[in-house]
Amino acid sequence: MNPAYGTATVALARILHIEKGYEEEESALQANLAYAGTGVDADVAIVGGGREWRDMMVKLAELYESRGAATQNASAIQASYDLASAVAARYPGTWRARMVQANVLYRAGRLEEAAVGFRAVLELEPRSHGALNNLGAILQLSEPPRLQEALPVYAAALALPAGKRDPALWNSHGALLCKLEGRLQEARASFEAALEVDPQFAAAGEGLRWVEARLGGG
Repeated sequence: MNPAYGTATVALARILHIEKGYEEEESALQANLAYAGTGVDADVAIVGGGREWRDMMVKLAELYESRGAATQNASAIQASYDLASAVAARYPGTWRARMVQANVLYRAGRLEEAAVGFRAVLELEPRSHGALNNLGAILQLSEPPRLQEALPVYAAALALPAGKRDPALWNSHGALLCKLEGRLQEARASFEAALEVDPQFAAAGEGLRWVEARLGGG
C-alpha cells in the first residue's frame, strides 16, 4: 500500500477517538482507502479512491483543522495535518490540502515553513485570499519585518471579492500602512473599510482612532 494511505489510516484512527458524529463519512473514507490500495487506476475509479478519495480527505482535513484550531485540540490539529499530507503526497496539485498543511504550521509558529507552504498554495491557486492574508502576516512578523514585500501581497488579497469582504484583512493592511512613513491616510481608509464590513470590529476601531489622533496632531 502507498505510504500515504498508511498515514491516512493512522489519522483516521485518531479521528475516531476525537469525536463521534461523522460515522458515515469515516466509513466511506475507510472504504475509499481500502479500494485505493488495490492498485486500481484511481483517476478512472467511479466508487472509492481517485477524486472521491481526495475530496473526502480534504473535507475531513479542513473540518479537523478548523475544529482543532477553535478548541486547541492537538489531536484534531495533528489529524488534519496527516490527512492533508496524505492527499498532497498522492495529488501534489491539490491546493486545499497544502493550505491545511500551511495553516497548521502557521498556528504552530513555524513561520518559515508556513511561508513556503502558502507560496506553494499560491502557485496552484493565486486567488486564495487566505494564503495571501497569512503570507502577508508572516512577512510582517519576519525578523526584520519585510513590510515592503508584504504590501503587494495584501493588495492582491484585497483585490479579490473575498478579500474585500474580510474586515480582518482590511485591518491587517491598515496596521501595515501605519508602520510605513507617510501612509497614514491610506491606513485610515483601510480601517474605515474594515468597519464598513463589520462596524463591531474592535481592532479596526482602535486603529482608526490611533491614526486620527496622529493626523489631527499633525
